[in-house]
Amino acid sequence: NIEDRKILIFDLEENLLDNVDYSFIYENVDDIFGNSFSGSQEFEFRFLNPFRVLSGDVEETNTVFVQFTQPLNVSTVSLSNFQLDDGTVPVSIEFPNSENVRLEFSEDFEIGSYTLLINNIESIVGWTIEDHTELNFFVFDDYEPGDIVINEFMYNTPDGYSKYVELFNTSDKILNLRNWELRRAEGAPNNGGVISSTSLAIEPNGFLVIAEDSLQMTNTLGSGKWFQMDNFPGITQTQSDEIRLIDNNGDVAESLRYERPEWGGTNVALERRSADVSAQFVENWGESPNDLLGTPGLENEVEQDTTPPVWESLSTLENEAFALKFNERLDKETTTQTGRYSIAPELETVSVDVTRNMVEIIIDGELQSDTEYEI
Repeated sequence: NIEDRKILIFDLEENLLDNVDYSFIYENVDDIFGNSFSGSQEFEFRFLNPFRVLSGDVEETNTVFVQFTQPLNVSTVSLSNFQLDDGTVPVSIEFPNSENVRLEFSEDFEIGSYTLLINNIESIVGWTIEDHTELNFFVFDDYEPGDIVINEFMYNTPDGYSKYVELFNTSDKILNLRNWELRRAEGAPNNGGVISSTSLAIEPNGFLVIAEDSLQMTNTLGSGKWFQMDNFPGITQTQSDEIRLIDNNGDVAESLRYERPEWGGTNVALERRSADVSAQFVENWGESPNDLLGTPGLENEVEQDTTPPVWESLSTLENEAFALKFNERLDKETTTQTGRYSIAPELETVSVDVTRNMVEIIIDGELQSDTEYEI
C-alpha cells in the first residue's frame, strides 16, 4: 500500500553487533513530488539484540540454570552451544520451560566466579544470540552480619547526576544480593523494594553502586559498577530521611538516618569514614572532596578522623556524679569501662554512662564541699 513507500528495508552483508552505536548516512532521496534533501543526511542509532541471556544461577553443586529473554528454538540448542571458558562442556541439558535451560556438568563447582560461553542459539521468533556471548555466574559464600555496609550515597543531586547508594563488601567472600531490599523510611511513599530478583554479585572487598539511573551515571562519570534499581527508593532531597538495607531474610543489614541540614550533602555525595564505625553517626560521614562530587565504585576520599577526643568541660551532678564533656562522639564500649578512670582524693566509681560526647561518672558516696578533685 501507499504507506509502504515511506519505508525502506536494507539487507546487510553482515550482522549488526549487539549494543554498538551506528551511523546511517543517506543522500539524493526524493519524495513523490520530486523534493530532495540538500547534501547528505545522517542519523545515529544503537542496535540492541532483544535475544540475550538474562541470568545464570548454580542450582545444585554441578548444575547451572540459564534464563534467556525470549523463548528458544530448541532445534538450535544442544550441548555444543555451551562451554566454560576453560573448555569444559556440560554433560546433559534440560528445558524446564521455553526460556530456560538447565546444564549439568560432570564436576561440582567450588566457591568462586565462572564464565559460560554461548553461541549459535536462535529464539523462536528468529533472533540469533550474539556470537561468543559470555554469562558470568557465581557460587556464593554465606552472608554474615557486617559483611555488607552502606559506604556512600548521593541524595541531593546536581544537574546531570543520578541518586545512588554505594554498597561495600567488607569481607573476603563473594556475596549475593539477590532478593535484598533498599528502602527509605518505613511507611514513606516510593519506599523502594527488591534490588534484584536474580543473582547479583558483590565481590570480596568490592563495591556495587545501586543507582536510580545507570545511564545517567555513565554519561556523567563514565563506566563503573552501576546497577540500576527499577524501584529505587524516593529518598528526599530537602528533608531528613532514612536509608535501609535489608537482607534476603528480611533483617536490616544496615540503616542510617540523615538529618537536614546537619549532615550536609547538598549537590555532593556523602562518603563514609570507617566501615567499622556505625553508619548512624553523622561524625562518620563527610562530603566528598572529589572534583566529580563523589567516588562511587572507588575508595572514599573523605578526610579521616585521626585526632583523639579532647576534654572540654566538667561539672558535678547532685554531689553524686561527674559530667565530662568532650569535643566529639565517644566509643561507648571503651568509655564505659570503670577501670579507665581514677579519682583523687580516692572515690570508687560505681558506673559510667556515655551519651554521644558526654560521660557521666557515678561515684560511691557524696562529693564534699570545698574539696578539689582530680579525675
